[in-house]
Amino acid sequence: MQKILESNNTRIGNSIIITTHSPYIINYLTIAIQAGGLKKKLDESEADKALYSRLYEVVPEQSLISMNDTAIYELNELDGRITKLTAEYGVPTDNNFLNTMLKERNILFDTLLDIEEEINP
Repeated sequence: MQKILESNNTRIGNSIIITTHSPYIINYLTIAIQAGGLKKKLDESEADKALYSRLYEVVPEQSLISMNDTAIYELNELDGRITKLTAEYGVPTDNNFLNTMLKERNILFDTLLDIEEEINP
């Protein structure tokens, strides 16, 4: 995903359309959008500029995504409706299956990171 996003970001006006059920792709896109929002906040703040390098360790600068350039849709497989989901911070905010699953996975992952921190203080 990093290389696809990096390639897309090489020219203004490029667009990517992705259809997927993969939680891995959705999760990475969510992270790239969140990182894009953090970069914007860093640009507008007086925070320590060393935070940029920490940010780019998570998502390379060339792979950041702006939430303003993103649209997320959900297909209802029962009736064929396609609904644009509202999103805040890169995560769909409507009560939907995707959001529920991402939230549950993030809680589990955070728990693992907490355990790791206790192992390596």
